[in-house]
Amino acid sequence: MGPQLFAANVDAAMAANLIAAGRSDAALAQVGSIQAAIAHMQRLVRDLLGRLRPTRLVELGLAAAVRDLIEFWRARRPDVEFAAELLEDEDGLSGPVQEAAYRLVQESLSNAVRHAAPSRISLSVARAAGELRVEVLNDGPPAPAAQPGFGLTGMAERVAAAGGALEAGPVEGSGWRVTARLPLTVEAQDEAA
Repeated sequence: MGPQLFAANVDAAMAANLIAAGRSDAALAQVGSIQAAIAHMQRLVRDLLGRLRPTRLVELGLAAAVRDLIEFWRARRPDVEFAAELLEDEDGLSGPVQEAAYRLVQESLSNAVRHAAPSRISLSVARAAGELRVEVLNDGPPAPAAQPGFGLTGMAERVAAAGGALEAGPVEGSGWRVTARLPLTVEAQDEAA
């Protein structure tokens, strides 16, 4: 968006100069360029917001949105068995908690399919001891030791921002487990910030 903002600023300055010089037709052309730049930026912002706040989650709720994720991967990886135990009663779960849980499942499924070569991925989303517990487990072969990537770091930051705790690591024998414990409610942060 930076280049678009710069171009709109240049066009606005040019339009002002053209108006001052009495060249209103040329100024109107610059105004048209500004409008085009703004329309482009609005599309970019809508796309960005769509990625930040998943539409399916807002429309359907956490369990249905997670089922959509599973179906997405099941269609692409029919060789992997997917099992899920999902919370059906989402009353009392704040939007930020649902979003943190959804993003954790989304990233964990993606990581498992892309990096672990599993035959089975199981996940659960459940209330336990006054909190929301989200767990994704795959049975892929042990991976060589590596630095955590952006996905795991992003999950940890998202869970921490929601006031929760994340554990991720290999399972004895074979596989990888990601577990998050989240509070049931988190206040939405100021979206203008």
